[in-house]
Amino acid sequence: MRLTINQKYVLGLKMLGITNTELAKQLHFSKQYIGQLIKGQRKNASFNDWMNKNVMPLFETNKRFK
Repeated sequence: MRLTINQKYVLGLKMLGITNTELAKQLHFSKQYIGQLIKGQRKNASFNDWMNKNVMPLFETNKRFK
């Protein structure tokens, strides 16, 4: 099953048990801005770094969700 990057973000946050609100607090962004980043409507280097460190590794080892 191939997932888009946005689907990986949503699923990965669920797997980690982190809500958009919690992520927004951690990154010092608004909840709305996090939603836009997840949907791919905006871009931010800090968000991308956080996702690459915390979410994307979940999909490297799980071949079912590549």
